[in-house]
Amino acid sequence: MWLTASTELGPDQWFPSVMKSLTGMEGIIFLVYTAGLMFVLRFFAGPIAHKISPPAMLVGCSVLSALGLYWLGSLQPGTSALMAFAAATVFGVGKTFFWPTMLGITSEQFPRGGSLLMNLMGGAGMLAIAFALPLIGKFFDEKGAGPALQYVAILPVVLIFVFGAITLYFKSTGGYRPVKLEQTSETVQAMP
Repeated sequence: MWLTASTELGPDQWFPSVMKSLTGMEGIIFLVYTAGLMFVLRFFAGPIAHKISPPAMLVGCSVLSALGLYWLGSLQPGTSALMAFAAATVFGVGKTFFWPTMLGITSEQFPRGGSLLMNLMGGAGMLAIAFALPLIGKFFDEKGAGPALQYVAILPVVLIFVFGAITLYFKSTGGYRPVKLEQTSETVQAMP
């Protein structure tokens, strides 16, 4: 969760200033665009989520996020808006399913954790931002906008290997399946 949250939320904090320096357009437009893209994709994610295993979806998100961040970082000042929006689209699609899929896997693999575990996962993601933002900001100040985004692209590259290993683990055990809790006679009686 630390790496996924840092990949998704870290660059968002710098997006407006970075995109303004690269394209000359108001950078907030790119942030609103990727947020809108995420909203639409998450709203219609049901069919996608039922066709792709969650760990494999995270591998795909990692690949797209790495490509999008690297592409955004390679843009030069004066880049056309169309090229900048294309790179932002790749990054926006890549980061869309990180947070909800991480929470979904957590709830399906550790169902006894309940809301406490969901809050711990969300809190871990937010805590990661407290560590990631100063590092990204320092790199942004020292090296500039493009190299800072390319530096952050290392995080999803690491995630490709992490989620790839998790995907291979689930394939070796017969595929990804949610953990089912056994229902005992005490839980049946306690239910209204």
